[in-house]
Amino acid sequence: SGNHISICGTIESFGRKICVDFSYNRTFTSSKNIALSGSWTKNMRPDYTFSLWPADFSPADAEAQELMVHVHFDAKYRVDYLTDLFGGDDADEEEKQEQRGTWKRADLLKMHAYRDAIRRTQGAYILYPGNDSAARFKGFHEVLPGLGAFVLKPGVGDSDIVKFINDVVVHVC
Repeated sequence: SGNHISICGTIESFGRKICVDFSYNRTFTSSKNIALSGSWTKNMRPDYTFSLWPADFSPADAEAQELMVHVHFDAKYRVDYLTDLFGGDDADEEEKQEQRGTWKRADLLKMHAYRDAIRRTQGAYILYPGNDSAARFKGFHEVLPGLGAFVLKPGVGDSDIVKFINDVVVHVC
């Protein structure tokens, strides 16, 4: 926890070579310089960031020339109420919604904050241990820009998020 870990590589799709960086706990520091990576408000640190840019550019040059694309994922695996663990009869409606395994509105609002505050962010998504299907909100008909939520838990297929990441790569290429 608190340590930044990054895995970088390159991929070629549709004849375009792009760099890909998958980061855990990357901090986007506040900066007034719009050519730099970071946030234009306060420091932000999503759990996971998937960044893509043309392989002909360094990450700094891609940021400065508006060629960088960031997609953020924030894990929401927590117990907010004892009834999540032990059950109960007197749960209010929000607590019942949590027990059904859906994402919270407050979590979605945090994704808006990431997308709006971190420069060159095209998407922000919640990862949660739910039972319902993925919820995605597209800004247009393309895969990006967007917000949403993906179910991701042990024993449950990851096909929705795998398809989404592949669609992002195709979209960027």
